[in-house]
Amino acid sequence: MLWVDLLVALKVYDSSLMCIAGDFNSVRSIDERKGATEGVGWKEDTRLFSVLIENSGLVDLPLMGRKYTWVKSNGRCMSRLDRVLVSD
Repeated sequence: MLWVDLLVALKVYDSSLMCIAGDFNSVRSIDERKGATEGVGWKEDTRLFSVLIENSGLVDLPLMGRKYTWVKSNGRCMSRLDRVLVSD
């Protein structure tokens, strides 16, 4: 699984300063989605993504100014997919 592999890589390349930013295409909780249906494996992916962040020593910087970073073209589905993770 991607999040497990990333956690292992973070432990191998242990660094005091780290910044990982971009579209992770995953949310950390149901509160970060609106109007989207739950797909296969959605809950497990959400759980593993949160475990990665909690166990990696990275801090998920808060989003400023809005709640979601992605909105479907019809405006009905929204998610927070983009984030910046920095070392603690």
